[in-house]
Order: sequence, then structure tokens, then C-alpha cells
Amino acid sequence: MHRRTLLWAGPLWLLGIRQAAALSVSDDADFLEALARRLFLRECGGKVEHLVWWSPKEPFPSLGIAHFIWLPEGCKVPYEQTFPHMVAYVGGAPAWAQKPHAPWPNRDVFLKEGDSARIQTLRQWLWQTRQQQAAFVVSRFRQRWRRVMTQQTDAIELTRILRGLTMSPAGMFAVLDYFNFKGMGDNPKERYQGQGWGLIQVLREMESSTLPAFIAAAERVLQRRIRLSPRDERHWWPGWQARLHAYLEIR
Repeated sequence: MHRRTLLWAGPLWLLGIRQAAALSVSDDADFLEALARRLFLRECGGKVEHLVWWSPKEPFPSLGIAHFIWLPEGCKVPYEQTFPHMVAYVGGAPAWAQKPHAPWPNRDVFLKEGDSARIQTLRQWLWQTRQQQAAFVVSRFRQRWRRVMTQQTDAIELTRILRGLTMSPAGMFAVLDYFNFKGMGDNPKERYQGQGWGLIQVLREMESSTLPAFIAAAERVLQRRIRLSPRDERHWWPGWQARLHAYLEIR
């Protein structure tokens, strides 16, 4: 009976350990406000007009403070679409923005719409819901971490490293920003030659739980992605590197 109890209690105890780091990521109002501001500066360059954006280097638009992806119908990319999930979480978006696919089939059509009334309405909603969007980023991270950690044999070690990182505001932002930027690392479609570039890949590369170690590990992971990519991705590197090193500026 005693042995049976231990076997039953063990997984619950391990699950609690695996969830602890995710739960330690703050969601109080001050933190969400700071997170929203930093994501807005990082993704939108601090420009309200960039809340609704379509990069010439991507086949989809990016919207909101964290540039959530919204795929046109038929667009095939290995990245997870996040804009519809954010809209459902926050609520109150214009009805046309609550659709599963972006209304523009390509960037040219998007640019032709210009600063239309509906674009202005969407941009205003995105500006007014900045903190709720930050809360969505935190919520999505927690949910994904819990699920992914049940599938990792090194979950306890990953959690230990993550907990150490999130002890500081800069480390907490780095984790959330990288997760929003490059994903958790569990999506089998986000691989080049079998190698991923998400948060868990970075955590596994770390030599300690410090922010400099996180940045160094992320650089190695992203450089490996560039080497293994079937197309030339070297043009992304300066921006990626600048993004990583900007984590050191947060106080």
C-alpha cells in the first residue's frame, strides 16, 4: 500500500514542480503594463501605425503589440497562427477581425487598403487593449509550458533553469519575448533538418540560469537555424542579435 501511494503521488509532485516556473511568471497589473510597453517597442518600434503591419519579408500580416500572426486563407507556413487566439482571449474586436483568416490574400491587397476606416478601427482597438494582449502572452506561455513539460524527460532541469531566469524582470521579459518571438520549440513543423529553435532548445543550451547565458544560448540556437535553413536567412541575424542583447538593458 505504501509503495502504491508513492507511485501515485510521484507524478503529481513532478507536475507541480514542472508548473512552478510557469506560475511564477507574474500577471499583476504593473508587470503587464511594463510587458505591454516593452513588446510594443520591440515589435512595433513604438509606432502605433505598426500595430497593423505586413512585412515585405513575410507572407502574412502581423498585428498587435506582439505582432501576432494572422494567416491569409491557403497560406502555408510552419509557424503557429496566434492572432485569432488573442482576439478570442481579449474580446471586443471588430467583427471582421474575428475571422479565422486574414481578409487580404497578399501584401499588395493589404497595402491598397491603406489607412481605411476599418484599419483605423482595428488599430484603435489594438492600442486600447495593450495590457490585455500582454496578459494573453503570459496566459499562452503558462498553458503551453504546462502541456509541453509533461512530454519532456528533462522537465525538472528545464524548470530549474527557467525559474532562475524569471527571478529578475529582465529574465522574465526575455523568456516571454523569446517565446512570443520563436515559440516554445515543441512544434514539429518548426524544424530545419530535425533541429528546432524555440525556448526549450535555448534552455537546453544554457550553461547556467543567468540572462547572459540565455542570450549566448539563444545566439547559438539561432545561428544553427541559419546554417540549417533551406534558404538564406542571414539577413535576419543582425535584428535577431540586437533583439537578444537588448534584454540586458532592462532594469
